[in-house]
Amino acid sequence: MGTPGNFDRYITIQSVTSGKSSMGAPTKTYSTWKQVFASRKQSAPGTEQYINNRIVTPYRWVYMTHYVSGMDESMRILDSEIYYNILSLNPDDLKVFIEIETEKITE
Repeated sequence: MGTPGNFDRYITIQSVTSGKSSMGAPTKTYSTWKQVFASRKQSAPGTEQYINNRIVTPYRWVYMTHYVSGMDESMRILDSEIYYNILSLNPDDLKVFIEIETEKITE
């Protein structure tokens, strides 16, 4: 998987809470859940999307960090003021490290 010596990024894992606005519309609010050191490597590009009349292909990244229980795919990662959706969580067999596959949020 990886080694802690490569954990050169300080990222924030954010959890989501759902609520309703004053007008009754559903809202999502993200707040800091954990801050951890991690490493990051580029994975395959994501699927093509049309944004502002142009095709955008968001890249996927795989973050590696120490295993943290309670994390799930509804959360997101904040890394250097850029947000990433969590696509999958892949812990190692001993639950020492975890790989987090993400995709940059382009909206």
